[in-house]
Amino acid sequence: MKTLVIRKPDDFHAHLREGEMLRRVLSFTANVFARALVMPNLQNPLVSTFKVMEYSKQIDRECKKQGFNNFHALRTLYLTDNTTANDISWAYCWQNIVAVKLYPKGTTTGSVHGVSDVRLLAPVFAEMEKRGVVLSIHPEMPEMHSDYAEEEFLVGPFWWIYQNFPKLKIVWEHVTTAYIVNILKMYPERVAATITAHHLFLTRDDVLGNPHNYCKPPAKSEEDQVALINVAISGNPKFFFGSDSAPHWKYTKERTIKVPAGVFSAPVAIPVLAQVFEAVGALDKLENFVSRFGAEFYGLPLNQERICLLKEKWRVPLMLGEEMGNLIVSLAAGQELDWRVIGSTMPFERK
Repeated sequence: MKTLVIRKPDDFHAHLREGEMLRRVLSFTANVFARALVMPNLQNPLVSTFKVMEYSKQIDRECKKQGFNNFHALRTLYLTDNTTANDISWAYCWQNIVAVKLYPKGTTTGSVHGVSDVRLLAPVFAEMEKRGVVLSIHPEMPEMHSDYAEEEFLVGPFWWIYQNFPKLKIVWEHVTTAYIVNILKMYPERVAATITAHHLFLTRDDVLGNPHNYCKPPAKSEEDQVALINVAISGNPKFFFGSDSAPHWKYTKERTIKVPAGVFSAPVAIPVLAQVFEAVGALDKLENFVSRFGAEFYGLPLNQERICLLKEKWRVPLMLGEEMGNLIVSLAAGQELDWRVIGSTMPFERK
């Protein structure tokens, strides 16, 4: 039997939701990942220190209930037109936020309270720069075709922020195109990008007719997919893993209008990545992509636990949660995968 042992990974872009959904999906992330950068776009977004604190308590309570005592949810603040430098200072000092999330207003799930003009937030970016807080960006222009939304964001809001705040660390979340990958390679080390498992696994053909594969930004062409795979296995530390695992109830994903954007990948993210990396002969590159580069960018210590993957075919359930009422459908539902995670608590041996 073939096994692969790697340092326990981190997920630098996760949606754990709240309430019943949090209770249902937490284990899929906390079982496998040591840390997750948890997104703040809840129904009542985390726009203040108090809201960050209350949500952190909710996650901590659920972790304790489910026995995930070693899982750490990294905190983020939701950026709005009304965010002030003081808000950043308070959130950093009292809640130890590691990132502030910028959603352009109207671009994706939970972005209705997002930013309409980044130029109005210069004092906020200056305070983040001073505190060493990372700016995490959903990089799409609203009301624009998905093929061009990222490129337009690059030459507009992104470029303005990059030029005016020369020490601000920026993460371009869930990069999807070959063009953007090639541009980001040329930026200095303070600019990084996350890559999801589903953008390495899917193309736009997989999205057509399957609402459970629909996300923002959506999967693109096969050429874009190949570019993402190549940079993920390249060993370039500016590109690291962030799942953007975003669960929705099955009935909401299958309605005929206003289908919510989001792919629930947490149950299969690491097996999918192992399969993708192995297919191109780069299984040895997986650990740095999921366990090292992101932590180093955020200035966090490397995890000292490890996980074990087994090379064994298994079929992803068509639906999750049948015994609990509301259903959720994960990435690769009904498909056969080559790898599974079989253990995640062994101490990491220093070399």
